[in-house]
Amino acid sequence: MVEDLKKDFANIKAGIEGQITDIPSAPGMEDIPAPSNEEYPEPTTISSNSQYQDITPSSDYRGSPITTQASPGADINRIHEIIERVVDEKWQDVLIKVGDIGAWKQKVDINLLGVKQEVVRLTGRLENLQGSVLGKVQDYDKGIRDIHSEMKALEKVFEKIMDPLITNVKELTKITEDLKKHKK
Repeated sequence: MVEDLKKDFANIKAGIEGQITDIPSAPGMEDIPAPSNEEYPEPTTISSNSQYQDITPSSDYRGSPITTQASPGADINRIHEIIERVVDEKWQDVLIKVGDIGAWKQKVDINLLGVKQEVVRLTGRLENLQGSVLGKVQDYDKGIRDIHSEMKALEKVFEKIMDPLITNVKELTKITEDLKKHKK
């Protein structure tokens, strides 16, 4: 398998460099006759005094490839130029559709930094709010404890006052009854 890959790679490399003269036909293409040079017009070049000196058509009016008598090295250079132009055009199309990725990244970074700063500010506000609420809860706790201690003290005072008060009320009730009896 590795040998087959090496062989295929060597064949492809030789084809690119123009060293293969016998090119096998694709499967299913055996019955189709190869085009002869007589069926197609000869490639034309624009005159040498024109600004387009190196341009030769790559296909005839039917879209069939035109063979030229250029050297293999020139064809490879020409193919590389065409590939570079196509890639450059496609890259420009992508840049137009997507936009400037660097500017987009910078904008996202700025927005992300703003979000981080806002999160830090909100964290600080929440900590301040938590401190305030905790302070209020501690104040309420202290107030409730004070009320509790005052109620305990009031309870003790009532305990001390209740017995004498009950006794005095009983005595007043007796006195009032005695006075009512004497009036009658």
